[in-house]
Amino acid sequence: MAIVETSVMIKLALFTLAMFSLPILTYFLTVDRFFDGNASYAAGLAAVVANIVLFSYIIVAALEDPIPEEKPKEE
Repeated sequence: MAIVETSVMIKLALFTLAMFSLPILTYFLTVDRFFDGNASYAAGLAAVVANIVLFSYIIVAALEDPIPEEKPKEE
């Protein structure tokens, strides 16, 4: 059974929170302020933000140090 490090779980929780909140916040903050009520542009920008969060998570996960494998005990 593999033990997951605490730092990995914290990163996963933070990126999950970001994936949920940032696109929604982006949509509602930009639909009236920057796009004059045009929901299509605001939704497109929210999709771009969601992709940025996703690719950021992939990059962070790829740059993590691999967990060293346990060597079998020699008798």
